[in-house]
Amino acid sequence: MPKGYPQHIDEPMGYVPPPKPVPVITFDDVEDEDWFQRLPPAAQEECRDAWAAGEARDAQREHLAKSTLTRSMAQAGLIFLFTESCCAIPSWGHTIAAIPVGLAVGAWWHRTGAGRFRCMTTSVVPYAALRLAFVGDSDRASLQAYCIFAVLGFLMLLVLTAGIGVVRELRRADDIDH
Repeated sequence: MPKGYPQHIDEPMGYVPPPKPVPVITFDDVEDEDWFQRLPPAAQEECRDAWAAGEARDAQREHLAKSTLTRSMAQAGLIFLFTESCCAIPSWGHTIAAIPVGLAVGAWWHRTGAGRFRCMTTSVVPYAALRLAFVGDSDRASLQAYCIFAVLGFLMLLVLTAGIGVVRELRRADDIDH
C-alpha cells in the first residue's frame, strides 16, 4: 500500500433490505372538486365534452401511430402498381414485380420518416430498375414506345409520391405520425 492510505479493511456491510415501494399517485376525480361543482351545468357539460374530445384525439393518434407502417407500405405499393400497370406497356411480370418493390419502398419511407422530397427521391431508383428489367418484355412495342411510357410514368410517379409526402408531412406536423 502506498503511504498515507489506510492499512485495514472494514468488515462488509450487513444485509440491507430493499427500499419500500413508492405509493402510486392517484388523482381525485375533477368533477368532485369544489371549483367544478360551482360551475353552471352548461359549463360543466362543456368541460366534459372538451375532455372527451381530447381523449378521442389521443386514441386516434395512438391508432394512427400504430398503423403507420401498414399505411406507408400500402400507399407505395398502390403507387407502384398504378404507375407500372397503367403508365407502362402492360405485362404480367411487370405488374406483379411492382407490388413487392412498392412494399419495400413503403417500408423504407416508414423507416426514414420520408416527407415530400424523400418520398420522391427514394422511389426513383426502384422505378428505373423496374423499367430497365422489363424493357424487352414484349415484342409488340418498340424501344421508343417504352421510353415514352417510362417518361410519362416517371412524371406520374413524382406527382403521386409528392402528394403522399405532403400528407405525411402534414400528419407529422400535426403530431399524428412519428
